[in-house]
Amino acid sequence: MKKLLTASILTIVLQTSAYAQSSSAVTAPAASANETGGPAAATSTAAAPKKSLINIKYVGVYEGPNFTSDGNNMHGDDTSVSNRPTLQANLADNINAGLQTRINTAFTKDGIKAANETWRLYGTFKNVASYGILSLDLIPRIMLPTSKSNHNKTMTLSPELIAAININPKDSRFSLDYSPQMLGYIYSDNNVATAANAKSFILLHNIEGTYQLGASSQLTFGWYPEYNVGKTTKFTNDSNEVDVGVNFDVAKGWAINPYVGIEPVGLGKDGASALKSMEAALVVSGTFL
Repeated sequence: MKKLLTASILTIVLQTSAYAQSSSAVTAPAASANETGGPAAATSTAAAPKKSLINIKYVGVYEGPNFTSDGNNMHGDDTSVSNRPTLQANLADNINAGLQTRINTAFTKDGIKAANETWRLYGTFKNVASYGILSLDLIPRIMLPTSKSNHNKTMTLSPELIAAININPKDSRFSLDYSPQMLGYIYSDNNVATAANAKSFILLHNIEGTYQLGASSQLTFGWYPEYNVGKTTKFTNDSNEVDVGVNFDVAKGWAINPYVGIEPVGLGKDGASALKSMEAALVVSGTFL
């Protein structure tokens, strides 16, 4: 299962980059409604709102139904929305910090159910290094044990790091981001965590790109190879999700990114229709302040 997004994964940062028409690109999240926060690159060219000391941001990641009639998404889970309101303090031109909350709203056969996901405390250090068309951002985060699953497995404050390498060729409509994302899990009771085969480490390769279609629209694509280690399982590739979509700037600082995702891992397993491994999804992102 792929881990959003939610982010570009960068669900917490508005990042500028150059395109052929010298427009300003605002990178909003990618789309995953689970722990790491990851698919479909959503890169917007809308002008970012005027920078203030405090920003309130929102990312909504809707994982829609697969292309069969069973009502689940391509991971076999209920269709759902991962709501990610964020309070961010802009400490300097290239430094910000904040709290990203995550609340999942699932549409089940028994009705609508809401539950906490894994919240994050984060810092963003933009343009840590720059080499021509390349730039590097670092986003250290602390995962909070806010979900019921984390609590039951005795997870405590756990580290996460995203290293965002941004490639923006001059006089080109293409841009590319490669953002390896590393999550380490710490537990207060190792026996409980082992009994639940809790995750110990996740490495997610977020490979995302855009092609500028017009002044306010972009073709988006992403590939998300994910590897994890559990308390009782070895280093395993459990997802290779691929997403393709179109991003639209709908208002100043706001964008929507409908996309189609496919999960190659387990594709057509046990003779099941390949359409079960595909889903229609949507990311909405923007800034209130």
